[in-house]
Amino acid sequence: MHSRSTTSYNHYNLLRTIEDMYGLGHAGDSKSASDIRGIWRWQTPICSE
Repeated sequence: MHSRSTTSYNHYNLLRTIEDMYGLGHAGDSKSASDIRGIWRWQTPICSE
């Protein structure tokens, strides 16, 4: 399966996505970044305590 997006993302978006996936707090500039959606199947969060 291949996905494409017309949105530009950076490492802060990737970090925010990983933090959200694992239910973690947001570090540094990832607090203001948007997560990356629409290119993976999404379950929030994928891990729980």
